[in-house]
Amino acid sequence: MCGNFNAGNSFANVVRQLDTINMSEYKTEDTEQGKRIVNSSKFNLHMVRCKIEFNPQDELVAVYYD
Repeated sequence: MCGNFNAGNSFANVVRQLDTINMSEYKTEDTEQGKRIVNSSKFNLHMVRCKIEFNPQDELVAVYYD
């Protein structure tokens, strides 16, 4: 799923896409740099997480697996 997102995507756009996925869950965290979404899937038993980070303007700045 991480591959669907690119730098500059809006927070709202990412959430809208994540809301369409079955078998996946995400949570939103507030950080000092902005927001972070942590997404994981039941398919991989939530062992691999996709982290999506946003700046204070709610623009995507980083996407990575954890």
